[in-house]
Amino acid sequence: MYMPNDVPARDRRRARAAAPKYGVSRVAHEQLLSSAGFAQVEAIDRTPEYLETLRGWHDRYAEHESELVTIVSREVFEERQRDRRASIANIEAGYQRRVLLVGVKPGKGRG
Repeated sequence: MYMPNDVPARDRRRARAAAPKYGVSRVAHEQLLSSAGFAQVEAIDRTPEYLETLRGWHDRYAEHESELVTIVSREVFEERQRDRRASIANIEAGYQRRVLLVGVKPGKGRG
């Protein structure tokens, strides 16, 4: 999950709080991959597809709420739905985007 650089500071805090708790770094992921020896690092924006997936998860969970709360508990169900709604709102506001990072190890080639 990426946060565009032009997001105002007050909104960055809100967006960061709603972001997944994993995969967060103060260093750009492209830089991390380059530091690990990857070349031709490319970030492919998959935000529209991820937004569609989030909406689908939210809606399908809501449709099957009664069954799911018996499996994962009411608390977990509500937390996941709340997290999905927050992520959807942040993506729609332009505060977050989802990217696929692709790179190659020198000498390995792509494809």
